[in-house]
Amino acid sequence: MVIMNKFKAVVPLNLGMCITKKFTVMICSIFILVFAINVYGVSILLAAQEFDLKKPSQHTIREAARFLEKRWLMGLSGVNVGVTLDPDVERQGLTINQLQIDVEWRLRQAGIPVLSPHDYLMTLGQPMLYIFQSVKAKGNGLIVDQVSISLNQDVKLSRDHNISGSLATWEKISINVIENLEAKDVRKRVMDLIDQFINDYLAANPK
Repeated sequence: MVIMNKFKAVVPLNLGMCITKKFTVMICSIFILVFAINVYGVSILLAAQEFDLKKPSQHTIREAARFLEKRWLMGLSGVNVGVTLDPDVERQGLTINQLQIDVEWRLRQAGIPVLSPHDYLMTLGQPMLYIFQSVKAKGNGLIVDQVSISLNQDVKLSRDHNISGSLATWEKISINVIENLEAKDVRKRVMDLIDQFINDYLAANPK
């Protein structure tokens, strides 16, 4: 029962308990979120120590993040290559098979082993270098052309090694807003991103 007069209202006991429970859950959720943010921040700051910095700035934190990204490439024995292209690009003559051959040739020239489908399945971590290109209409006669390259590897959850999955451990994206789609421009942007991957790979695996 709720008893009310001019001066006060007595809240029912069960309603008070409900409010208390909700408040407790909210506090716990905030604590978990803050803890997760702190853990991620600590990992970045630990990486920043590689640069001998006591008070890393935003710039150096970005450098630390790049450092962590390159560490995923250390000891990589090779990659399998996968390609997806927008049909409009293929209609202009740049086929998936042709682009894959070009990419694999560039990797081999840089000394990065290219894994066959069989070797890929037998390689620990199953590293896949995946090229993805897509086109979307933006309006006003413009289109958005996106090219991305990601290195996907099998990873395991630290708290339970029975839980694993394939995740992008290295990724670069190029987005252009253009009027006309040109296959030669798509190929150039893909190869530019491949060169970035090669540079990071060679930096992580010096000969």
